[in-house]
Amino acid sequence: MTKYFKGNIDDICNEYKLAYQHAKESFVDEIKRTDENILKVYTQDIEEYSKTLKNLSDVNNKISKSRDTLQHISDKVKCEQQILQTENDRLESINNECHSLGATEIELNDVINKTKEQLTQVYKEKKTSLKKLKREINSFKAGVNMYERFLQLNMNIKTNGTNTLIETTMKNVKNHSDYKVTFFEENENNFHLIDINPRSPTVMKAAKLYDQTQDIQGLLAFLCTL
Repeated sequence: MTKYFKGNIDDICNEYKLAYQHAKESFVDEIKRTDENILKVYTQDIEEYSKTLKNLSDVNNKISKSRDTLQHISDKVKCEQQILQTENDRLESINNECHSLGATEIELNDVINKTKEQLTQVYKEKKTSLKKLKREINSFKAGVNMYERFLQLNMNIKTNGTNTLIETTMKNVKNHSDYKVTFFEENENNFHLIDINPRSPTVMKAAKLYDQTQDIQGLLAFLCTL
């Protein structure tokens, strides 16, 4: 009986040991599988995290490059704005100069028109004065008809629009005298004696007398007798 129980207990112990060993191995295997699964999950998470970090790093790099690009664009825009402002100031200055030149042009046109009017008036006055001088010389010619056979009288008028010189040449074939008388028109109906050539004391007295009387006919008539 004892032998029977002893054998039965040994069998039970052996079965228990086998069951324990099997359970232990199963538990260990389960723990290993669980650890492997957990490690696999952690590994995947770490890989995903690494990828995420890499993507974030790439994004940060792109953001940094974009920020640099934006800063460059901003600096360029500021530079262009300064250039545009400078050009705008230049154009504004040119516009002001154009307005100023326009006003100056109007003033110059007014001056030109007034000058034209003055020149026209001076021309009319000169024309009137020359007509008067011609009348006096023609009258002098008529008054010395008795000397026509030996008296030669010529008149040359030089004018530049504002100043007029009258050169009168008298040749007396009878007494071989040859006088050149030059007048300058000071103003309307007033002729200044510049020169009588050739000169002599008598001629200079006649010139001095002319300065007092302004009598052209008398001067020419007197020279005709010398």
